[in-house]
Amino acid sequence: MPPPSAACQRLPSLAGLRWFASLAVFVCHVAVYDAVVRGGMPSTQLFLVGTTSVSFFFVLSGFVLTYARRNTDTARLFWRRRLARVYPNHLVVWSIVMLLFWGLGVPRADMEPGSSVSAFGDMANALLVNTLVPVREFAAAGNSVAWSLTCDLLFYLLFPVLFPLVARIPGQWLVAAAFGTVAVVWLVPLLITLNMGSGPPGSRFAAVGMSELQFALLYMFPFSRLPEFVLGMILARMHTAGAVPGVHVVSALCLLGATLFVGPVLLPMLFMLTAATVVPVALLILAAAATDARGATSWLRTPTMVYLGDLSYGFYLIHLPVILGVLHYSGGTWEPAWTASVSLAMAFPAAVLLYALVERPCMRRFSARRTKAATGAPLAVGEEA
Repeated sequence: MPPPSAACQRLPSLAGLRWFASLAVFVCHVAVYDAVVRGGMPSTQLFLVGTTSVSFFFVLSGFVLTYARRNTDTARLFWRRRLARVYPNHLVVWSIVMLLFWGLGVPRADMEPGSSVSAFGDMANALLVNTLVPVREFAAAGNSVAWSLTCDLLFYLLFPVLFPLVARIPGQWLVAAAFGTVAVVWLVPLLITLNMGSGPPGSRFAAVGMSELQFALLYMFPFSRLPEFVLGMILARMHTAGAVPGVHVVSALCLLGATLFVGPVLLPMLFMLTAATVVPVALLILAAAATDARGATSWLRTPTMVYLGDLSYGFYLIHLPVILGVLHYSGGTWEPAWTASVSLAMAFPAAVLLYALVERPCMRRFSARRTKAATGAPLAVGEEA
């Protein structure tokens, strides 16, 4: 495969996909927390759209960090760039969440009746270490969507060690390595299923055949999500080596949609949270990257979509506090469409402000090399995801 142009090396279609994944998480959370307030259960497919989007983020993170790695990078510079990306937005939104929960009395709608979150758990969330303890009262502390950032921090910590290992995989073994990593993704829910029973009758997750601890271990525990990140790293090697299947973005999306609708009928929910959708997610990322490499026309990489992709991190962080606030002050009486519309109208401008006033300035100030940076390859859009 001929080397892509500098413009295409930026893989802007991945930014567009990142925005849609963030929006899918938003829709999932509107459905889930509206159902919690009403004492019901959300649609299985809407719930799985959110969990699949998180898996997409983890695989994408491994892909873009590997693809955009600079030859002049040191571990210290890489970690500084990652921390400058993650913490400023997170700490600003965490402060807003603390004001809502502790100051204004907005309830934590994701907690079971009778359970509580301590100030210690909230502080652990501020430091992004809370999901290292796979107990929901601890893992759901602070801004609960930030649990995924704890996983990201583990990935970033291990990346300088993992990259040389992935880089040494011979080209002819990349596809086999990808399938082996997918097998590990499937192995995690299998081991949890074999070694742990289902939840008690009163548990929120008992209705879908799992316990609180099973959900926390499979979905929120950082080491359980590491194989998805490693898969993304291998996919990046496959992309640069040209060892990619001829799958179109639309075909990958159709396969993903079919999995979300048919999978719950055939598989236990523990396997639907991560394992069942990981192959369609991988094919979607490869297809979008291949589209950019070919220079083919794609509406995913228009300037508007790239900008929305840039906003996705701030939007992801702020959207749940906004939803919880809207549900609280509306008394939970609005229809889900109204809750979604008002929440989106509030969360989107908040994401714009976070990007313009916090994220970009902090990246410029803290992520650059203190000495004059060496010229390197263009960065992939989404490197800072």
